[in-house]
Amino acid sequence: PQRLTPAPPPPVPAVGQEEDAGQLDVGDIVWTRRMRIFSLFDPQGPHPSDGYAQVSRGITLFILICVCLSIVVFCIETLPQFTQVENSTTIALGSIELVATIIFTVEFLVPFSCAPDRKEFLKSPLTILDLLAIVPFYLDKLIFLFFDGKHSGGMQSFLRCSRMLRVIRIFKARWSS
Repeated sequence: PQRLTPAPPPPVPAVGQEEDAGQLDVGDIVWTRRMRIFSLFDPQGPHPSDGYAQVSRGITLFILICVCLSIVVFCIETLPQFTQVENSTTIALGSIELVATIIFTVEFLVPFSCAPDRKEFLKSPLTILDLLAIVPFYLDKLIFLFFDGKHSGGMQSFLRCSRMLRVIRIFKARWSS
């Protein structure tokens, strides 16, 4: 009688190559999980499918809406009735700004972590713009922590103005779509 032997187990990916376990072979490109995630944040780049292209455009639209909302909040926060008194409106505006900054931070970190070449990604003028648009928020919070809840007037003004770089992000979103 013929004896059946079990098939050998599939090879285990080497350390650092785990993303290849999620490969998707489309045309001439073998799309790893990292490449597919990166494509979601690059609307002009290639995509593994039309579905990924649509989701990428949706993410870009969502980011554009967040940028516009952040700019409106920034403008409202500069009005005297919101700079001199803390009330439920100023707390709500601060919360919106916090959520927007978290979204912008995720929009920066996810593509950075999935970029094929992180050094080249960081050299991109639009990436530098993204970084310059989110860093002032975190610097403002650090300064607030280190100075026992007090802001240096000049430094706070500088950081608020540098946060206006988000206006330029509108053009980035436009270039990307």
